[in-house]
Amino acid sequence: MAIDQKAKAIIQFMDGTKLTVTYPRLTGKNSLAIADSVGKAIQAEKLAIATAGKLVIIPTCNIKLIEVSPVPDSLPPAVMRDAEIA
Repeated sequence: MAIDQKAKAIIQFMDGTKLTVTYPRLTGKNSLAIADSVGKAIQAEKLAIATAGKLVIIPTCNIKLIEVSPVPDSLPPAVMRDAEIA
């Protein structure tokens, strides 16, 4: 997997606060590995974020939603595609 550009995740917490995280976007020919990574992140009980000098671990029970852009190149089968949110 080659790292091309930045991706952004906006994490909205149950208490209404938000955290914006930018990170290198994974792209490449190994689409199964990308889809597997996305699937594991969806099922995880904790979200771990490594930054310069610290590791942040967030229990997913405190997360209302996570918005990731751009959309990863490959997604697990259970993810709805080409959706519109009104």
